[in-house]
Amino acid sequence: MKVLLIILAIAVVLGGVGCGVWLIMQKSDELNQARAANTSLNADLATARNQLTTAQSSAADAQIQLDDAKNRAEALQSDLDTAQARVVALEAELKAINDLVDGSQSDITSEINRISAELAKANTDLAEAQAARDEALAEYKKISEPRHFYSVEELKAWLLLDDTDTNPDYTSLGLADKAFILQVRALRDGYLLPAAIDADTEHIYSWNTAIIGASIYIVIAGTDEVSWLANFEVPPAQRPLSP
Repeated sequence: MKVLLIILAIAVVLGGVGCGVWLIMQKSDELNQARAANTSLNADLATARNQLTTAQSSAADAQIQLDDAKNRAEALQSDLDTAQARVVALEAELKAINDLVDGSQSDITSEINRISAELAKANTDLAEAQAARDEALAEYKKISEPRHFYSVEELKAWLLLDDTDTNPDYTSLGLADKAFILQVRALRDGYLLPAAIDADTEHIYSWNTAIIGASIYIVIAGTDEVSWLANFEVPPAQRPLSP
């Protein structure tokens, strides 16, 4: 500003007032241009700052994308490692199968025969076990749910198969013992043939009782003799333990 005033003073002295006015106008134009340039630079600076902010934001987004890509790459690498391990395992399994296939036909046939024999034996053992089970269940059912004889013919047929009256081991036994033996043997076959005991002042009497329908029969264990005794007015249940 001091320089401008000095120039202005010299201009007044040298050229007068007109020259001074011209100089002022020229400097005013230069000042305005400088101000315009300053405004433009400020605008450019603001634009540059905005661009910098945008670039920084883009850089942050790019970093996020980079991190995502890195994480994805790591996940893919893990999947790849798993797949490669699976390939190795499958190759080992395939090799084992190939080794088995490459074995001699005689070895394979021998192994098949061995397994077939074991399977046949297992099936036989299973069939025997099932038969034994069924037999045991049948025996259990007969004993757990004994019944009366259906007819005199059935009773006599069973007595023919039983040897209580002819077994030499029982020859020395009394009638009471034989009656109890006959009772137990009948029960083992699923029949009710209970022993009965009676006595007076001189003798003890024993026999077995068979209920057939409404009729009561006496069975002598030592001779298999069967004789009718009496009738019920209402016949008892065929199987006492069954409804």
